[in-house]
Amino acid sequence: MIMFFVSKNSYSQDDDVFFVFGKMKIESGNFDFSKIAIYKDGAKWKSIKGQKSFEFKLEYNHQYIFSFEKRGYVSKKIKVDTRVSAELLEEGFDPFQFYVNIFKQYEGVNTVVYNQPVGVIRYDETMDDFGYDTDYTKSIRSQLQKVEEETEKAKKDEIIQKKEDEKQADLAKQHADAEASRIASEKAKERKLAAAEEKKRVSDEKARLVEEKRKIEDAAKLKEAEEKAKIEAEAAKKKAEAEAAKLKAQEDARVKAEAENAKLKVEEESRRKEAEEAAKKKKELEAQIAASSKADADKARAEMEKLKIEEDARKLAAAEAEKKKKEIDAEKIRAEELAEKNASKEKTKLIEEEQRRKMALAAVEREKRRKRNVAFEREDKRVADLPRTIHKEIDVQNNKTVTFVTVSEGQEVNIYRKVEWSWGGVYYFKNSENISSSIFFQETQ
Repeated sequence: MIMFFVSKNSYSQDDDVFFVFGKMKIESGNFDFSKIAIYKDGAKWKSIKGQKSFEFKLEYNHQYIFSFEKRGYVSKKIKVDTRVSAELLEEGFDPFQFYVNIFKQYEGVNTVVYNQPVGVIRYDETMDDFGYDTDYTKSIRSQLQKVEEETEKAKKDEIIQKKEDEKQADLAKQHADAEASRIASEKAKERKLAAAEEKKRVSDEKARLVEEKRKIEDAAKLKEAEEKAKIEAEAAKKKAEAEAAKLKAQEDARVKAEAENAKLKVEEESRRKEAEEAAKKKKELEAQIAASSKADADKARAEMEKLKIEEDARKLAAAEAEKKKKEIDAEKIRAEELAEKNASKEKTKLIEEEQRRKMALAAVEREKRRKRNVAFEREDKRVADLPRTIHKEIDVQNNKTVTFVTVSEGQEVNIYRKVEWSWGGVYYFKNSENISSSIFFQETQ
């Protein structure tokens, strides 16, 4: 469609140039990638882009082609012929205004007619002014009308096809939304299952460490009890041996003393009998002396002197025997005291050994505890130093985008969510609790 207007008020008349102005209209479109190109006598003269209004000063006695173009649209050309006689230029002409409407290019519509100008503006002697060439317009009207009819039909077909496409797109969208919902549900289940498995793994690892620690402690306690029982058995054995040695020493001293005493008693009994015999013989000698002659008396006295000497010898032997008995009793007492002293020393030694054993056991137990604690601390540190892993996943849904971030560190697993709604709202979550954006970005980096 081309519309021509003549305005005598908007612009002033200039006798040296022919002033044209107007607007370009783009059917169902904007002015992006649009252009107005002007050719002067077949050569490119000027062009403007992305504008709907235009105004140009054209020199007289030249032929201009205005080409109105846009990507995806049918270009239209307007020819402006400014050739006039010199006499007419003395009075000049009013500015000329026109509008051009371009439409979309449809597949299958033959628009070859638009390769030539759809309108010609030139001087009209009947009007004594510039106007459109009606003869030219009539000559191509039928071709233009055919293109317009085909274009209108193509437009309606496009509308019908667009509605069908929108319907199919809507069905496809519904199907895609349903599939996305199903996939999101499955992914949510997978994430939940993965989180549960990760928590179970951490829990099992923690339980394994606790069980391993308990087994180590039980084994240590059992070994300690066995060592303690062994040491106590050895101590009891030494104590029993010391007690037996003490009793043996005491028994040996007693037996020896009894043997010595028995021997002394036998000797004492022998001396007693000898004394009785001597006393009896003495009486007999005394009686004999009294009743016998001098010679016999001297002989009897000599016998008595011998008896006296023997008596003195017996007394001396008795004294020696008593002395020996006392020495034996003293030796027995010394032996008992020595056995008691040795037993006391052994007991003290056993007590000292027991104390040293207890101190050694305590030192060993402290060292074991230290090593166990070091081992447990090392294991705890190993678990605590497990590499920090971050897994990100983005789920684009119908009206929101959800970013899932799973953070595993040591024995702890946390699931973060960033929910971005299509209307602009953004929310952050840690597990099931609402958190700030700063905490989200700080803990998921």
